[in-house]
Amino acid sequence: MTRLLRSRSALLALPLALSLALSLTACAGTRVAGEQGTVYATSFNLVGLSIPFNDYDKAQSMVPEGSEIETIIANPRDWTSVIGILTSILGFSSTQISYVTEND
Repeated sequence: MTRLLRSRSALLALPLALSLALSLTACAGTRVAGEQGTVYATSFNLVGLSIPFNDYDKAQSMVPEGSEIETIIANPRDWTSVIGILTSILGFSSTQISYVTEND
């Protein structure tokens, strides 16, 4: 009986541990040096879903208003190659945006 209770509690703890691990897989940040800046966002892909957010949208939202975007480097959503399919099913995606802000 105690063995059954232990296995049930372990089974219930698995979804909680998995949810916690997936929520910690993404990050976003900003680096600014004078008038130039870079924002980045990374997310975990699981069966085509970006967890916990879409990295491209997150990076776009972090660029200050009125800034001129110079470069965008992003992982494309690729469902046409073996590597693209595998990373879309289980992998990471990231977006980096470089921008310039003019100070008056």
